[in-house]
Amino acid sequence: MSNSLEQMYTVEDIAKMTSLTDRTIRNYLRNGLLKGKKIGGQWRFSLQDIKNFLDSSEVIDKLSSEYKQEVLDFIDNVNTKISGERQSCVIVDLFIEHDKANVINEKLCDFTASDSINQMRLYYDYSEEYQRARFIIFAAPDTSTKLLSMINES
Repeated sequence: MSNSLEQMYTVEDIAKMTSLTDRTIRNYLRNGLLKGKKIGGQWRFSLQDIKNFLDSSEVIDKLSSEYKQEVLDFIDNVNTKISGERQSCVIVDLFIEHDKANVINEKLCDFTASDSINQMRLYYDYSEEYQRARFIIFAAPDTSTKLLSMINES
């Protein structure tokens, strides 16, 4: 695929994908941990830019602690990042190769980046030690079901 046709993501998209704040994403940009391009005065990022960013050990550590805290908050009924009458938290572990896990993650990220999905969080982590992909989904049950179907189809 040509770079000119490649989907580009905004700071807000990355914040939504990672559950980090816009300010945190901009700080990572400033310190060079996240790379992208300025287009029309706004930062834009390719999927490869995002992958490189998420592979950084500093980011992995930050997100890992965020994942754990959000799960605990959900269990303790303190989840303030997701609203609605129906909420779910789903943790899925897949014992698969890293490349296969990345393909699944790309599909899920494309789905979550769509404008039709509101108030949803998706986390992804891969453990080389266990060859385990972990996906944590915070969303309405029907959205979680769609994402689980996408995982099962992959």
